[in-house]
Amino acid sequence: MEKIQKQKWKSQFMIVALGQAVSMLGSHGVQFALIWWLAEKTSSPLMLGISGLVAYLPMTLFSPLAGIAVDRYNRKFISIFSDMAMGAVAMIYAVILSFFDLPVWTVFVMLCVRGIGSTFQQPAIQSIIPQLVPKDQLIKTNGWLQLLNSGSFFAEVR
Repeated sequence: MEKIQKQKWKSQFMIVALGQAVSMLGSHGVQFALIWWLAEKTSSPLMLGISGLVAYLPMTLFSPLAGIAVDRYNRKFISIFSDMAMGAVAMIYAVILSFFDLPVWTVFVMLCVRGIGSTFQQPAIQSIIPQLVPKDQLIKTNGWLQLLNSGSFFAEVR
């Protein structure tokens, strides 16, 4: 029975970890593509600086709210909803961009929306892991998640 329990948490963790890997790879790719498009469109260091501010300022502003939401509401729902919403918004934006020449400020809106989504998604995932994994395996599994995060960022930049 104990062996079955041991295998159960591992399979659940692997499902979450693989989902995160795919999500992060796509997310980092979209972020990189948006900033690259902005750099090509404007050739302005100021615009790139503003893009960084717009992408990360929501994280600073909404982090306290995200922490409260993750503690009070369904973490799984918050994680899945925020991730799916970021993906859907990116897909809609890509389709619209392929048909229309959008103004530069629309990238800032996208970066802001992605920042808000990420602000809710990351703490939700981080708080789900301790519920899935035995305490004696937390350091190892958190290390794997950090490796996935860094690896997805590295693969996207390459």
